[in-house]
Amino acid sequence: MAIDSLFPYLWDQLPDPAAANSPNGPGTSVELLERHWRKIVRKHFTRRSEPWRDFIPATALNALKASPYGPFDAEPLRQATIAALARLGEEFAACLKKPLAIVYWRLQADGKRNRCWLLLLPCGARAVVWVGQKKNSLRTCYFSGAVGVKPKGVRWRAALRQLVQEYAFHDDTTNEFVYPAATYRLEIQEPPEQRFGIRFATAQNWGFENAAAGSRWRPPHWNWPELGGPDAPKPADSSR
Repeated sequence: MAIDSLFPYLWDQLPDPAAANSPNGPGTSVELLERHWRKIVRKHFTRRSEPWRDFIPATALNALKASPYGPFDAEPLRQATIAALARLGEEFAACLKKPLAIVYWRLQADGKRNRCWLLLLPCGARAVVWVGQKKNSLRTCYFSGAVGVKPKGVRWRAALRQLVQEYAFHDDTTNEFVYPAATYRLEIQEPPEQRFGIRFATAQNWGFENAAAGSRWRPPHWNWPELGGPDAPKPADSSR
């Protein structure tokens, strides 16, 4: 009996970060092709500096790290892949429900351009999604820089600070990061490209006063319910 391929894999009924003011509006979906999954497993799951072990089931992660090139449709990697993708789906849903995303246009040196989402997941990883008219495609997902060495519950704060420093505008007169103007363009060296139309969804979740150009940034005080903290659901009183 033929086994259906896992790919393209689809996370469906996700909130759309481009409609951050309408969280209960029409949902969206994100597709994952096998070649992009292979890149994530080979390039990031196997890297010791990226702490995937803290939220992907150990059995699944170990199996994927042992055979990073697949085949992912055959056992034992099939069940490992399903488990890992399910956990990523939970992270995407939490991120987009908040939302905690940077939406921007990407202009390549050859003149091609496309819309992107840069998602900050509760675990502290960042995910890059290319937005299409008919489908959205996950291109990569990884822990950046020094985020992986931070304690588990605060990695997302370190990642948030990194992303603000990368995508917000630095006001040299006040030495502060502020919300970028609509005309702001970010020059990327490798690969050479420009990123523009940068919008933080939702601005207050990122720590900006509002979404107006020049709005000051301060580290936010909220926490993900998934990680515990002020916004986390309170445990039931077992003494009653």
